[in-house]
Amino acid sequence: GRDLEVSAIAEGVLELIEVDGVRPSDITVVTANRDRVDRHAAELTKLGIPVTILGTGRSYFLRSEIRDLGSALRALADPSDDYALLSLLRSPIVGLTFDGFLLIGLRSREVGSAYAALQQGVPGLSRADEQAVEALLAWFTRLSPLAHQMPPLELLSLLARETNLDARFALRPERERLIANFRKLLKMARERSHLSPGEFAAWLKTQQQAKARVSDAETISEEAEDAADAVRICNSHQAKGLEWPVVVLDAYAMPSSVRNEVLLDPDSPLPALAAQEVRSGVAEFVVRRMQERRDAEEMRLLYVSLTRAKERLCIAFAPDNTRNRWLRCLRNLEQSAGAWLKVRSFGSERATEVPATKSQPATE
Repeated sequence: GRDLEVSAIAEGVLELIEVDGVRPSDITVVTANRDRVDRHAAELTKLGIPVTILGTGRSYFLRSEIRDLGSALRALADPSDDYALLSLLRSPIVGLTFDGFLLIGLRSREVGSAYAALQQGVPGLSRADEQAVEALLAWFTRLSPLAHQMPPLELLSLLARETNLDARFALRPERERLIANFRKLLKMARERSHLSPGEFAAWLKTQQQAKARVSDAETISEEAEDAADAVRICNSHQAKGLEWPVVVLDAYAMPSSVRNEVLLDPDSPLPALAAQEVRSGVAEFVVRRMQERRDAEEMRLLYVSLTRAKERLCIAFAPDNTRNRWLRCLRNLEQSAGAWLKVRSFGSERATEVPATKSQPATE
């Protein structure tokens, strides 16, 4: 299971520190799965290993939960803001399916706005989407008039209570981070009580735009320099252009097929297709195109991840997992590395270790 995989990597990091004498600050755990960052931090902490998660300084305002809450505030302050309202509909706060999202978007063109479409009704919605819209309107119509009568902290607190936000966060693997980020947002709202909810949402958007212009490499390098003697954890998407002495790559199972409930051709405006219902040639073409795109992106991430180490690269993966699309490349690495390669077993898992050399580029 995923927890066993993360535990095996944590044990491997502990062995690097206690047996091989590697300093924690020289080790960086790199993972292509954003959801596993917090799990790695939790497992390493359990073993008494200090941890620093890289990239959090830049990405706080860009995290999906902060963007979603900002969209909710903007929509409550101005229900005619279609972009904010549609963003809220697709967020976990409402949980509308993509098919429902498209139907509401089309309906909003007919009636003038997304809010009018919700109030007048949208033909063709599934029962689950209808219930999601009904639940949204129940609290939205109560809170929207209050958006001009109270500070942002109070409105955020009411929003959290009306939508059972704590319970929604508690069901997700990264729940501790989500709750901590929400509390941080409440603190920011308290410090800016002189702003209206709409003004506070506009301030959040300004911060998001500013942070989006800062490169990952620039911010993460500064965080790494400021960190104490701790193991770093970094997402593969943010690792481009960075190097560390020892890299432990979490190369466990990647998704093996397109699982999207709704399929859209990335290169043309083909209509939404329900994967489990449509068996046409067009659907197969879209699935194949999306799979090719995903394969290419995952191979790019694998290359970035493999070339971050200056001295040692430890690759943790399950050699018998046929669903892992990185597996063929990793097996080829095992066969071609020869004497360079060192295999360690942690339980039933495998860690392949390859020393970084000048012949292996460490940057991209």
